[in-house]
Amino acid sequence: MEDDSDFFIPTYQTPCGYFEDRINETLILSINTPEDSDTLLDCVVLLENPLQNENISSIATLAKADYFFSCGFRRSGKFFYANLCPGCTRCIPIRIPVKKFELTKRYRRILKNNSDVRIECVKSEVTPEKLELFHKYNAVRHERDGNCEETLAELHSGYPNINEMDYFINDKLVAVGILDLGLKSSSSNYFYFDPDYSKRSLGIFSVLKEIEITQQTGRDFYYLGFYIEESPKMRYKSQYQPAQLRIKGRWVNFDKTNFTIYKSTDKEK
Repeated sequence: MEDDSDFFIPTYQTPCGYFEDRINETLILSINTPEDSDTLLDCVVLLENPLQNENISSIATLAKADYFFSCGFRRSGKFFYANLCPGCTRCIPIRIPVKKFELTKRYRRILKNNSDVRIECVKSEVTPEKLELFHKYNAVRHERDGNCEETLAELHSGYPNINEMDYFINDKLVAVGILDLGLKSSSSNYFYFDPDYSKRSLGIFSVLKEIEITQQTGRDFYYLGFYIEESPKMRYKSQYQPAQLRIKGRWVNFDKTNFTIYKSTDKEK
């Protein structure tokens, strides 16, 4: 079934970006979906996380973002999306309760090593300089160079409370972070950087700065996308502690001593 309205696309299938033998099936919901719509109610039922009808109509845009982040959704352009892949639950949403987060010696060293980095929080928009940086990042780090301009536009727009963080070294733009701010939470949407500066651990540095902003603005949770134990690209997120994972519709504390329970979590056929 297809619905070409501005509000809702039931599911969208693409090859999985983490496992070659998998197809990713995604539930997509427009950020502008009316709060009292049947679409939103259907979405909530699908996620087995019921929200009472009388509460839906009172959710403002930022509070609605908090709710969908807490249900495991991410943002792309003007849409929230969540994985509903048949027979597979390996992509596990992860978040950091920022009031409990503490800097380790390693994190303090990374902050010190990047003390010369200037960060500007600006209106989110695509510029030729950012597009060039994004091209370079994708070509070197991901060995792909598709329609970067369209992809970059989706990252930089579609949501009314994007906090873009531009990172400069000696007035040269070396990295860009896209942080979506909800009412009581934040969600790390994307980060791209100049591979020539890989030794600076700019990815970790950006996470630490985004957590810092989340703390300073009185928000409770920092969403870091998906944790996938069997994917080196996503396993690194286990280093940020304490953390919580969304397992079977509930947020549970991440037990670093027992990684095996998060591996091969395919549903039984």
